[in-house]
Amino acid sequence: MKLIVMPNDTTLEMLLSEQDYQLVMKVAKEKLGEKALAVNRIKPIFTSALLTEETNGGEGEKKDSSD
Repeated sequence: MKLIVMPNDTTLEMLLSEQDYQLVMKVAKEKLGEKALAVNRIKPIFTSALLTEETNGGEGEKKDSSD
């Protein structure tokens, strides 16, 4: 867990403008539900990964069947 959480007391809210933070939190709440509460403290790369996985339905990278 230590590797996922931002160091010290850093939060996503500190790193983004108010407008960007509100947008990220809105999308996080829509896609992640209760897990969105963690978004403010976890490193942005993990937030991105969580949102990507939820958007893809947890199926990972989709491959084209015509290959």
